[in-house]
Order: sequence, then structure tokens, then C-alpha cells
Amino acid sequence: MWVLVLVSLPLIVVTFFSRKLLPIITWVVFLAVVLFCNPSHQDFRFDMTIKRISRHRNWPSTFDMPEGHYHEPLSETELVDFLKHNARSLRVMGGMESYSPLIHSATVLNIKHLNRVKHYNGSHIRCEAGMTIKEVQDYLANYRQSLRGIGTYLDTTLGGAFSTSFSGRFQTSFSDHVTWARTLNAVGTSIEWIDDLFYLRDSMGMLGIVVEMELQVFPNRDYEIFYKQRDIGWTEPADGFQMNTHLYASQGEAATYRLLPGPPEFVNRQGSYWVMSEIYDFIYTPISYFIPIHWIGQPDARQTIRQLSTNDVPYFGLTYLNYRIPVEFCKAFLNEMEDQDGLVRVKYLPPKQACLAHHQSVCEVEIHIPNHKYIIQYESLVRKYGGYSHWGGYYEGNITKQIESFDCYVEFEKLRKKHDPTGRFLNNYLKGVPGAQYYWRSAGRVYVYCIVLALFVIVTIFSYWKQHITVCGRGRTLRKFKT
Repeated sequence: MWVLVLVSLPLIVVTFFSRKLLPIITWVVFLAVVLFCNPSHQDFRFDMTIKRISRHRNWPSTFDMPEGHYHEPLSETELVDFLKHNARSLRVMGGMESYSPLIHSATVLNIKHLNRVKHYNGSHIRCEAGMTIKEVQDYLANYRQSLRGIGTYLDTTLGGAFSTSFSGRFQTSFSDHVTWARTLNAVGTSIEWIDDLFYLRDSMGMLGIVVEMELQVFPNRDYEIFYKQRDIGWTEPADGFQMNTHLYASQGEAATYRLLPGPPEFVNRQGSYWVMSEIYDFIYTPISYFIPIHWIGQPDARQTIRQLSTNDVPYFGLTYLNYRIPVEFCKAFLNEMEDQDGLVRVKYLPPKQACLAHHQSVCEVEIHIPNHKYIIQYESLVRKYGGYSHWGGYYEGNITKQIESFDCYVEFEKLRKKHDPTGRFLNNYLKGVPGAQYYWRSAGRVYVYCIVLALFVIVTIFSYWKQHITVCGRGRTLRKFKT
């Protein structure tokens, strides 16, 4: 509270000349709301340096974590000891960026201390899985090399990205470039994966705790980019493709990317987005309470080379839905989707070598909806066209039904029971328990924020207007001088 008082003092002094209590109270209340009531996020702080990473809630702020046991092993030996000497069900946190409650558990492990580079030979890098993508990118920047298949959120761990179908703007996924991995099973036994990586990729941590992996690395590259307004559903051979649009449009601005040989002048480091987070939370998203967000503006496909080499635009205050639809049904799916306010990005991905993923070319349909609005789900429409929802996206149905829909499910389940016979790596969400979705909505908080903001503006303008009228009404008597 002392922070609020210190910040408020200059404003109170400036306002005090009006000799009215109402303007002073209005300033104090408004500052209290701004500092301690983020309208779009569960964090009760205005902090332009915060990365939204907390063990108490996920980064998108769609759910709170239950009270329970939290453990940060300092080494793999300590982690093995933990697994051997207790039988708690548990989940391992990565970057906490998933919108669905994959991590929701009473017992949470954070392996951030397993963060060493074990080996690098110019074509591959072997790391502990607690390293973040940003840390690996910073290491590789010294050699003008980069990972592939990385997207918006670089604070996720290697293990988390590998387990949840992490992908970027180009036609590849992060886990596609993992050539070897090692996990710990339910009793702490070390398991190596080479030929059977097909099952471990995108497995959401159900086959064990990933503690180490080897990845392909690639030289930094430059881009050739083409922009054009296209009909929804258009595609052509390219290294990367994305279209930015909305559900009320029949066209969108498409960006086609081609990779050029030779290292560019930049290095692959993540750009800072701390200012953008506050703009989205306190301005952009609250405005969309009254004005459709696709009227305010949609993300620009035209981005700088540095933006392309690091991360996409972060979407704070928005709920993320992600569907992967066979390419031949992409246009039909988009045309049949029920309209709702939101931003849409369409990308194209080739077949993936993973059990719980697409085995044919798909279009990835990302939908970003203000998290204070009612969300229309398209899960039944996705099943109609033979697609599936991204494991980390917002999902309201029974996720086990989607897992069981994959042709390799029987073999996957046998492997899961082999490494985790008691199901300790499953939470209620992955077990399909009814009501396991713990989604938080910001509608009430945005409503209060908008009311307080409106009252603040009205009272402030009225107070100063009244003070101005009072000063002018008094008039002044001009002093006469003798000549």
C-alpha cells in the first residue's frame, strides 16, 4: 500500500488546489485500480517487467493452480530420488503458456535447474530439458545458428515445447528436429528414445519426464517475403505462409516466406514485449468490451526481419484457440465457422512424425478472442472435417476423446502404461474427468475497470471545469497607475 501512497502524492498535491475531496478520492481510486487490478489478467499488478510466469497460474491467465506440493529439484539425482520415494500424481511445468489445464495438478515439478548444454558439434546440440528456448537461442547466437520450429513464446522449456506441439510461422514444428531424448519413468528409471520418438513427440508428458534431448541446429537465414490480399484458404509451395484475417472477412493479408542462404546481419534473440503486454491488458482488450476487436485492428503481416527471426506478436488479454484441419477441407472449415469477434491467423504445416499429431498436410487455424467475451467453440466442426485441437489451446470438451481418435492410440496407451502403470503423470484433465477445465474469465473485471475509468475521466474533467469557471467568475480588479 505504501507504493500506492507514494505514487499518489504528486497527483494529490496537484489536485488539492481545487479544495474538493472528490477529485482527490477519484485519483486515489483510479490509481489503486490500475496498480492492483489488471483488467485482462489475474495478476493484481501493473508491472511492465513481469513475464507472466508463475507457478500459481498459467501465463494466459485462464486458470489458477490448486494449493499443493511444489518442488524444484536442483539436479537429476534429486529428481530421481523424489520419484522413487513418493507416489504422488504430478505434472511438470514448462513455460506455463498452455491455455488448456495440462499442468493443473496438486503436485508440480519445476526442472528449471536442469539447464546445462551437454554437447554441441555444429549440427546438433544436446541440452538438459529444463533450459528455455531463449537460453538455447542465446547460446547458438554466438555461432550464428538457430533452432527451427520456434514460435511466439521463447520462455518455455525444451521439454515443454517438445511435449505440446510447439511450432512457429514456418512449415515445421519444434519436436520435428529432436533426434534423441531421455526421460525418467514413474519410478525414476532413465529411458532413452531414438527409434520410438514417434510416440514421445507431442505426448504432453504422459510417457515420462523429459530430462535431456538432442536437437538439430541450423545456420541463421534471411527471408524473402511476399505480401498480397488473398482469398481465405489459398496456399502455394513456400517455406512459410500465414494469413491474418477475421471471421467476418472473405480475404486477408497473406505473407509468404522463402528462406535465403547465407547468414543475415541479425542474431536470433527474442525481442522485448514488456510494453506491448500492458498496452494489450489495459487499453486494447478493454476497448474491445464495447468495440469489436476486428474493428480496432488486426495484427499486421508486415513485420521486420528481427521480428521474423525471434517471435510473433504476443497476444495478451486474448484467449487462444488452435485447430489443425486437413488442407483439402481448410476453406470449407473456415467458411462454415460461426462468426464471432476475434483475430484469425491461418498457417500451413506438412505431415508430422508424431503419434498424437497430424499425419497429413494441414492448415493451422489460430483464433484469438478477448478473454472477457463468450467463446464459441468449434470442436464438433473440427471432428467433422477430420481435424483436432492443438494440445495447448483452449479446449472445453473431453480431451481423452480426442486422444483416442488417433490411429496409433492403442500402441501409445500400451507404451504409456508400461512407463507409468499407475497413471501418476495424468491429471484430471488428461483423464477426462467432467468439470476438469478450470477456466477463468475477465468479463467482470473489465466491466469494473471500464466503469472506474469512465467515472475518473468525468469527475476529473468536471472538477477542473468547475474550478476554471470559479476562477474566471471572481474576476480581477485592474490596478491604476498615475502617469
